[in-house]
Amino acid sequence: MPVASALGGEPGTEEAAGRIGVGRSDAEGDAGKKLLTPRSRRVAVGWAIAERRYTQRRACRLAGLYPKTYRYVSRRPDDGASRARLRELAAVRQRCGYRRLHILLRREGHSFPRECGSS
Repeated sequence: MPVASALGGEPGTEEAAGRIGVGRSDAEGDAGKKLLTPRSRRVAVGWAIAERRYTQRRACRLAGLYPKTYRYVSRRPDDGASRARLRELAAVRQRCGYRRLHILLRREGHSFPRECGSS
């Protein structure tokens, strides 16, 4: 211990203020992140089942996810092409709102289910 820091002077470089180990807790830096979305929780449960050989119930309990939510399969149709075209139109026609863009998409032949906002 340096004499200056023992007498109450400025701390040395090795005694800088702050907590020990501040920052990432592991090499990847993701060990301390919260699982906020159902998708991230599903991924964590899948990992626990595959890698750690946990049962589905135990893995879901640890991730804070209901087993029914883990097993849920969306029946929503894949509309990636429509979404991509919508983004392209929105980038070109910045002053148009969603209603006008929807009309333009329908004119191009894209179809949408009733509950997706078609009128």
